[in-house]
Amino acid sequence: NYFNALEKERNIAAHDTGADPRTTELLKPYLTPLGITSMLDSPIRLDGQTVGVICHEHTGTARQWTSEEQTFAGSMADLVGLTLQTAERRRAEQALQQSEAALKTRNRIMDIFLRVPDGQMYAEVLQLVLEVTKSRYGIFGYIDQDGDWVCPSLTKEIWSQCQVAGKDIVFPHDKWKGLWGKALAERRTLRSNETFQVPEGHIPITNALDVPIIHQGEIIGNFLVGNKEGRYDQWDQDQM
Repeated sequence: NYFNALEKERNIAAHDTGADPRTTELLKPYLTPLGITSMLDSPIRLDGQTVGVICHEHTGTARQWTSEEQTFAGSMADLVGLTLQTAERRRAEQALQQSEAALKTRNRIMDIFLRVPDGQMYAEVLQLVLEVTKSRYGIFGYIDQDGDWVCPSLTKEIWSQCQVAGKDIVFPHDKWKGLWGKALAERRTLRSNETFQVPEGHIPITNALDVPIIHQGEIIGNFLVGNKEGRYDQWDQDQM
């Protein structure tokens, strides 16, 4: 029934699977233990093509599927197809929006590289990253020749409000901790929308997203953003 519905692109009703010649010997060992005696299969169409089937199965005494039931089953399959089509269109629109946003961001970064002096360049890139992700805090860090994580470009509030004893902008490898430390060590993007446990005097962090920067197979730095209103999602991660 299932494959007949796929091939013929219409409702296929088996009122008595035991007597129906379309029920092959291969299928009977599966149907009999389940007590399936009648089946009604309706094809699901997406953009004019059959992409699946809704299977209605009846157990107990074999039954006749009425024309009304078959019409209703076909309508339900058409509704599923319409829902899938709408979802596909929405995904395509979102992908286009994301591609356009990424292109716009890349162009703005290129403009910064061409226009801004080296000493101000990283701060402006970080400001753009904060804007794109709608984040309150951010750090643009790099790995120095000793393998330490250095973060010279960061949101001013982070440094001025942080009251952690002995605060510094240089973090040796053995002090890589938390989300950013794990992202650097594992060379993969990580995000969390849970409130962080931070050292005494540290500014409160409600959520964060860390994206390592990898060049020619080597990790050379990262972007770390935090405290977005709402949640960091796949969109933010893809844009970063």
